[in-house]
Amino acid sequence: LVPAGLRASYVEALGRRGGGNDGVLMALGMENTSPPASELLTAMLAAALYPQVAFVHSVPAKNSSGKTSKAATVLNIRDVDPKASDPQIASVHPSSVNCQVCAIEWSSPYLAFLERVRTTKVYVRDLTPVP
Repeated sequence: LVPAGLRASYVEALGRRGGGNDGVLMALGMENTSPPASELLTAMLAAALYPQVAFVHSVPAKNSSGKTSKAATVLNIRDVDPKASDPQIASVHPSSVNCQVCAIEWSSPYLAFLERVRTTKVYVRDLTPVP
């Protein structure tokens, strides 16, 4: 796929001469090909992150006075232990830009995430919906 001896400096020089792009497509001889279909990119993302796919569902939450408030987002993720049959419950990490998104607002019930963190409970970070 990649020619032998291809150097990053050569690819960068191609990009500068080719109108300011990164030069990768030119170096690979693919500058006139159409980009892959979005379905292909979605499939590749989901396949690459398959162990890190979460299922989203909402659970009614209660505020301090006992009244039902905005539904909490709960994620079912694959347990680290391969022998476990039940999914592990996780939450969106508070530092995530998606932490304020309610479960019913996601465009897909499946999310791909990059990192699982265990502090006081299990959190996932760097997540995006899988269309």
